[in-house]
Order: sequence, then C-alpha cells, then structure tokens
Amino acid sequence: RKYFNNLSKKELLIIDNFKTTTDNLNLTSNSVFISSQNGVIGFYGKQILTMAGEYLPHIVKLPLVLINPDFIDWFSVNEQLMVGTDSDIIPYQDRNIKILVCSDLIYPPKAGNGNPDFIITAGSYAIWKGSAIAKNQILAAARFRAIENGKYMVLAANSDQSYIINPLGRVEKTTDPESYELLTGTVIPNKNRTWYNYLGDWPIILLSAA
Repeated sequence: RKYFNNLSKKELLIIDNFKTTTDNLNLTSNSVFISSQNGVIGFYGKQILTMAGEYLPHIVKLPLVLINPDFIDWFSVNEQLMVGTDSDIIPYQDRNIKILVCSDLIYPPKAGNGNPDFIITAGSYAIWKGSAIAKNQILAAARFRAIENGKYMVLAANSDQSYIINPLGRVEKTTDPESYELLTGTVIPNKNRTWYNYLGDWPIILLSAA
C-alpha cells in the first residue's frame, strides 16, 4: 500500500497478469485487479485458451504419446492451462470494465458480454517475435471488437505495440514499435449497446445459410 500511495495521490486501478495454481495441480492464466487504496478487488481467469500453446487437443496428444511421452508430461506440468471461471467484468467506480487476456480477443461474443463501459485486452505476443502478419491480425481483431461493441479498446501488450482504439475502430494512440514506451491516453466510457450486442452472430449465420 505504501508503494501504491507513493505513485499518486489519486485512486489508481492496477491490472496485472500472471500464471498461478489454484490447487497445486492446474495452472491458470489470471488477471488481478488492485486498488491503490484498497488492495486486491478481483481476479479473472483466462477462458479462451490457445491451442498448442496453452492446451493440447486429443488429436495432437495421441501421436505425441507414441513419439515422445515425456513431452506430454512436461507440457501438462509447465504449460497446460485450465479454463478460468471468474467474471471478466470488473465493477470499478460506477464503471464496468471488460478484461480480455490475449486470445480472448479473437472470440467476438466474449468482448460484448455484460455490456462493459470499455474494454481492456492484456496481450502477450512475444511468441510471434515481431511478425508483421501476427501484429496486423491482432490489431485487426482489436479494431473489430471495438466497432462491434461501440466501445473504446485498450490493447496493452508486453511485447510489440500497445494501442488505444476508439469505437469507430480508429487507432487514436500507439507506442513506438522501435522502442519501449509508456502509453498514456484517454478513453470515454459508453453504456450504449450496438445491434451486434443484441443479436450477436445470428444475422450473419442466417444470411450465410441462405
């Protein structure tokens, strides 16, 4: 608390991510929400896991068991994640903040559930090693989520660029891709819902079927 109080006289919300075990057996990828004045106020466990990076489907496990069973044991202990169960909506100072962790971003219904005031995505994209294709796809997904929900999107990445995206999908601020930089900016909360929040993917599915 002394450390946080020295950061600012204002109340701050600090969001961080880490991997931990809940029962000494299964890893989960978690976001923790810390009030600078009141301590920990909530957690969220990642729910959309990355195939091959955070879990192995059975169609992959079967041949690997025959080729290298030791790898399966190592992966289960060090990399295999369990799906989180906590809410991804954090009530904070009369605002509802949606938190997405990394690959949560690619699942459209995940971003709009709960009608948040704005969306924060905490991304870990170092695995792509600065790939322009991967970066462009991640940015495109973030812009789509902002437009679909009519909300500001903050994409905070621990590697590569971070962005502030407005509800029209336009990048308002970004970090320098050539250096480490602190991204600061303003987001405008919005409680209004878009037609996509009400109808989801059904119009597109029915049109595609037709």
